[in-house]
Amino acid sequence: MGANKLSKIHNKLTLMQIEDLDRLSEFQDIDLQRETSESKWSAIQVLNHLYMTEKGTINFLEKSLGKSDELGKVNFKNRFRAYLLQRFLKSKRKAKAPSKLPDPKNDTSLEELKSKFDRLHSQHDEFLNKVPSNIFGKTVFKHPYIGWMEINDVYRFMANHWAHHRHQLERIEKDLKNG
Repeated sequence: MGANKLSKIHNKLTLMQIEDLDRLSEFQDIDLQRETSESKWSAIQVLNHLYMTEKGTINFLEKSLGKSDELGKVNFKNRFRAYLLQRFLKSKRKAKAPSKLPDPKNDTSLEELKSKFDRLHSQHDEFLNKVPSNIFGKTVFKHPYIGWMEINDVYRFMANHWAHHRHQLERIEKDLKNG
């Protein structure tokens, strides 16, 4: 899998983000910041969590590019753990956010988040344009639960992580519509 495949995964992630952010635009910020009975987090907190996770991940990846000669080679254990993570994210099971992540803010507006995600898309595009071929098959990101991952699995993680929380956003949206 090369940079083209990474771009396809990133495009899928971007499309989900645009769709969800646009769909939530029908609500006022005060509603999006309200915690509903079904969820612990408000829609804004979910979106902030997704933003912080993706931003931290891309920042880590950029640092890894600078030391590609020092990166370890991916092994069966890395691939198997990444496979288990992807399976988990495709399920509707819940897990606590890693303790390394701060609690997501609830005072951000949807417009601010849209701007942040736009900047993040640009950061991804820049990153994907400079990914060297020797990075594939190396461990480039340390996930807090499963350990080291290679770049293909990292991009799958980001897309599947959004899709996993998409169910939560849809549930919150339904609660907001039902008042």
